[in-house]
Amino acid sequence: MAMHTVAPQFQESRVSLAPLHGAMELPVPTQIVGTNSSWRKLLLQAEVVAPHLQLGTVEGESGAGKQTLAHFLHSRSQLSKAGFQRHDAREWLVSEADPGMIAGFIYLDRVDLLASPGQGLLLAVLKALQDRPPGRTILLASSEVSLRQMAGQGLLMPDLAFRLTAVRFTVPPLRQRREDIAALTQELLTRICERYQKRLGRVNTI
Repeated sequence: MAMHTVAPQFQESRVSLAPLHGAMELPVPTQIVGTNSSWRKLLLQAEVVAPHLQLGTVEGESGAGKQTLAHFLHSRSQLSKAGFQRHDAREWLVSEADPGMIAGFIYLDRVDLLASPGQGLLLAVLKALQDRPPGRTILLASSEVSLRQMAGQGLLMPDLAFRLTAVRFTVPPLRQRREDIAALTQELLTRICERYQKRLGRVNTI
């Protein structure tokens, strides 16, 4: 695939953060941020893959921006006009994982926390979905650790790891993207202040 033919459309000076866990759910940003070379390379790869995505995994530490990347993939996918469905993997599998009813862009959070029964349920869902025509469902899993490493350690079913990581994105941690921290902080504060209608000054960098 010729990577140089892709022209990703994102702003260099605006950064988006993953929504906070807990009571406060911030609006999803419409623009992606970051000048770090690893982050921008990842966005370029996502730009290329997104129109063809059916199943994949986003891996990275907590707070690195996995959900930000997931929203970016959703916005450029075949299902960009459908809603972004975020679910805890464990809760979703016991309450909503009926293959006949699954549709849209589904983001399954923390697949790495699934115990053996949950892994079996997810594998059954993936097998059922593989026989459906493309364009109806996109399933993107998230994990804070490498699913392939988990499979190698006997902590994850190998078949499940193989299916989920056929398309895999690894988000670099913020400690490797220090040049982006000030802009990320500014964006987060801006979103909080907009939500609560407060004034906001600029964040000073050291």
